[in-house]
Amino acid sequence: MALLGLSMSLVGQEVPRMHSFDKSDYKGLYQNWDFAEDCKGNLYVANTAGVFIYNGFAWKQVVLNYGHIPRALHLGKDCKIYVGGYETIGVIDPSADTLTVVALENSQIEDSEEEIWHVFEDRSAIYFQSFSLLYKYDYEIIEKITPPNNIMFGQYLDDKIFIPEIRGGLFEFDDQTFTKLSEKGLPPEVKIVGVEILDGELIIATEFHGIAWYNKDHFEFINSSFTRQIKDEQINKMIKLQDGRIAIGTIRNGIYITDDFIDFDFHINRENGLSNNTVLSLYQTQFGPLCVGLERGFEIIDIHKPGIHYYDSKGQLGTIFSTIWHNDQFYLGSNQGLYLKNSLGEFELVPGSQGQVLTLLSYQNELIIGHNRGTLVLDAKQELVHVSERTGGLHMQVVGRDSILQSTYTGIILLEKIKGSWQEVHVVEGSDQLIEHFLYSNGSLAGIQKYKGLLHYKLDKNFTKVEEAQYYLPQTSIKREGLVDIFTKENGFNIVYDTLLYCVSATEIFPYSFEDKQSRIESESDLNQVYSLFSKIYNSLEYGQLLNQNPLSDELVIQLEEGYMKIAMAEYIELEENRDIVVEAVSVQDIGHVDIESDGQVYNANNNDLQIQLALNRNLFISKTHLKFKVSGFIEDWQDIPENGLVLLTKLPAGKYDFIVDNGEQIQSLYKFEIKPPWYRSTLGFLLYFILGFTVFIAINGYYRRKWKREKMKMEHEKKEFIEKEAMRLKAKNLEHEVNFKTKMLANSAMALVQKNKALDELKDLVKNEFKTNDHTQKQNLYNKIVKIVDTNLSSKKDWEVFETNFAQVHKDFIQRMKESYPDITQGDLKLAAYIRMDMSSKEIAPLLGISVRSVENKRYRLRKKMNLTIDDNLSEFLMRF
Repeated sequence: MALLGLSMSLVGQEVPRMHSFDKSDYKGLYQNWDFAEDCKGNLYVANTAGVFIYNGFAWKQVVLNYGHIPRALHLGKDCKIYVGGYETIGVIDPSADTLTVVALENSQIEDSEEEIWHVFEDRSAIYFQSFSLLYKYDYEIIEKITPPNNIMFGQYLDDKIFIPEIRGGLFEFDDQTFTKLSEKGLPPEVKIVGVEILDGELIIATEFHGIAWYNKDHFEFINSSFTRQIKDEQINKMIKLQDGRIAIGTIRNGIYITDDFIDFDFHINRENGLSNNTVLSLYQTQFGPLCVGLERGFEIIDIHKPGIHYYDSKGQLGTIFSTIWHNDQFYLGSNQGLYLKNSLGEFELVPGSQGQVLTLLSYQNELIIGHNRGTLVLDAKQELVHVSERTGGLHMQVVGRDSILQSTYTGIILLEKIKGSWQEVHVVEGSDQLIEHFLYSNGSLAGIQKYKGLLHYKLDKNFTKVEEAQYYLPQTSIKREGLVDIFTKENGFNIVYDTLLYCVSATEIFPYSFEDKQSRIESESDLNQVYSLFSKIYNSLEYGQLLNQNPLSDELVIQLEEGYMKIAMAEYIELEENRDIVVEAVSVQDIGHVDIESDGQVYNANNNDLQIQLALNRNLFISKTHLKFKVSGFIEDWQDIPENGLVLLTKLPAGKYDFIVDNGEQIQSLYKFEIKPPWYRSTLGFLLYFILGFTVFIAINGYYRRKWKREKMKMEHEKKEFIEKEAMRLKAKNLEHEVNFKTKMLANSAMALVQKNKALDELKDLVKNEFKTNDHTQKQNLYNKIVKIVDTNLSSKKDWEVFETNFAQVHKDFIQRMKESYPDITQGDLKLAAYIRMDMSSKEIAPLLGISVRSVENKRYRLRKKMNLTIDDNLSEFLMRF
């Protein structure tokens, strides 16, 4: 299929890198009329909704009185921003805590219905310009100047002020004098919209008539394809850039950058990345970027940096996977197919290549294409030939004459050119892993596999099988878009993955230590170059992977989210972006904004909540992905800087702190401060502690003196109590002796009773025996009397009452408690219980009760039953405890 039938072209042009800002970014309205910078590099934008100020992180808005629209901005020699608008000549002081537009005194514009559209400055004064008046301000007073006719925007060039007439020629203004230059060569009613000096010659831009030089006494229009093209595009602005080129903004077709008006270096419009085609203002910052105010939003264009970008803003190219220069033509592979860039800078789809083009390899006069449908070849006849049906051709390397190793979704295959045609020879046995990127050398292959990490294969000499395999999984995950390059070294490989470095040997895969990595990089120039390159790309995540096959070629192609970037290798590595971060403001709890010029500020303990607003110094438009901060003594781990650059530090304890940032290239200490300890930890606090301690000592001393007195009194009282208790103890002891004595007397009394009864029994028995032999009647009467007397004494209640009285004195209320506990108990039972409690045996109790020992045992048995005692209960022990 011949390329003569290229099916589709994509209009676009490679342009400088751009940063787009929509109203949602700065929270304003669409139209942006002018720009300025303050002495710190902050960007000021005159928007329909007010003046917006950008510090690289955050936006602030300053609203004019009555909601008037700011039309013009200018940085004065005093580092203040001067503002012009409807009935407004004012100034913003960037150093003020609160930013406002302050009207200049005696401006003479109030109630004039004049609207300032332009501000410029010569050596001595600032000029505020409406279409009919000039207001000259010499930093003290304002003077109103009336020109001969209505005017357009003036410029101070080579010590002269040039002011166009709104429909006519050009004035040269000197003090109070307007001198009109010759109008020869100017069309009638021409509108001059821009004046510059280029190569020592005055040049003008007109709205619809193109570009003209002023040659001594007449204007001479430049006739070129470029100037003829822009005639119909309504020129609105023209400024001279710092590198001597000219930027021209149009109403209908975006921006042109030219250095000779014959052709243009860049034409930037909606087709290749501009937000819209209507340019309202142009301004180049002091550090290079071009600010373009648009009808809808604004753009920042890095025209000062090397490298060009292709913005596929409509997504027609799709995701780009690979690019290559082949036969002096630029090819691009994406998920849409293979594209060729033609002489007009347009991309044309190669018919038959639709689908995902994953990798490209130039071999002799043929372009080998790794496709998701297999492998294709664009041959010398510019025809596409399908040479392998194996899906997912990922990476290719020439390994011999007409021999190519290719990794695919299902393993590594060998392609060979046989009889003039490429074909798949075989699959390398054992290579079933999906390898994203590899390098083959001397029988070994090192590569990257998404899930297993780094790998090393030893292949046989015919590429038929993998003889040995080893893997190493890094701590960082392997990703498809990672930056990878592989280098051969003695007995192995070096793999650079993003900013990490690994060694692959015949026996192992391991990461280099930092010291090894540095020495290794310094000793191998290729590795040093790639490492420097990868570090720069990795630290600027607005870029993706390298797209061209050889990163050491003269030109790099780097993937963007939408499109790609081209830049010379040496230029990219040497490209330095100022990434300095500064502290713009510090606000402290209960204090507000504080002076940040002096380092080491000290704050009270209750002022321990800080808000630190960061700003980018000069370069406001770098990628902020890798910007980090920490606070030594408080936050020791690196943290991402918030998107708005406002860092909140709350509840800081007492101590010294250092606010540190890492901008991806260097670590900076930005702000040192100290939080004083609370008063109770200060010198005053310690003095108060001393006074308080002394007072407490006195109080404690007095307390202990009083306590000693109390203790003394207590001891005396306790001594008295002791004496009393001792007396009571002695008394109790005496009582105890008395009880013991009484107990002994009671026992003696009981024994006396026993002896008495025993004697009486013996007497009774004796009398009984004596009377057996005498006169029976007389003896019997005598006997009866004696027995009666004896029986009366043996059972005398008086004896028991005496015993009971003595017993009660020793054993308290024992008998009473027995009666209460056992209501059915008899008097005889009580006597028995009393004798048992006195620890008397049955033999000793029998004479007292006048019964036999056996009868005592029976009575003991009946008593146990009445008291409901079990067999295991001991009657004597129970009664003694009762």
